Amino acid sequence: MNLQKGIATLRWIQWMQVAIAGMLMFTSCNEKKVSVPDNLATLASEQTDTLRMIFVGDVMQHLPQVHAARTSDGYDYNTCFQYVKDEIAAADVAVANLETTLGGKPYKGYPCFSSPDELLVALKTTGFDVIATANNHCVDRGKRGLERTNTIIDSLKLYRLGTYKNQTERENKYPLLLKTKGFRIALLNYTYGTNGIPVASPNVVNLIDTTVMEADIAKAKTMNPDAIIACM
Repeated sequence: MNLQKGIATLRWIQWMQVAIAGMLMFTSCNEKKVSVPDNLATLASEQTDTLRMIFVGDVMQHLPQVHAARTSDGYDYNTCFQYVKDEIAAADVAVANLETTLGGKPYKGYPCFSSPDELLVALKTTGFDVIATANNHCVDRGKRGLERTNTIIDSLKLYRLGTYKNQTERENKYPLLLKTKGFRIALLNYTYGTNGIPVASPNVVNLIDTTVMEADIAKAKTMNPDAIIACM
């Protein structure tokens, strides 16, 4: 196996072991009927008495990893996830922290990341459902990078939370409510900062602010969730 891809795989295995929340098991309760169309993510309709979730991060690309994934006609990251794919696919909900932008070329690693779109394609193929984008690298490519990243996520029909084009989008789409297998899970996502890079108006990045977070938790409670999970 390519050395750089092997390193990437090992990094993922290490992060899997220290992921934000590991595996979460919940006891089912009665389904509650609340209409939240803009921020409702329906993953499965059948009802069960347990829900298995996995949270993974950081998904990022240093330049040697970008070079290692290059092919004759683009990039291919599928082999990077071959040893964790079964674990991801086995979860009812899989959430990844995308610690890079999909800001387009030129692709860059540290300190200001921009990765090929194929990285996100591989995440979807691996079985991820939700992409968390609020982290210290989310504005590495400025306004264009933030908005392009979200556009690519949406185009692949993955769910996202953490960064938004403007305040109106945030109000309509946040918190994200997952509805699956008879459960309702509200997801929150915040970052401590953006590495000193200003967030361009009117973009919104969820920062760790206790006043804002208190309001977000109160809004999440109105969704009648079985659990509220914050990815920090």
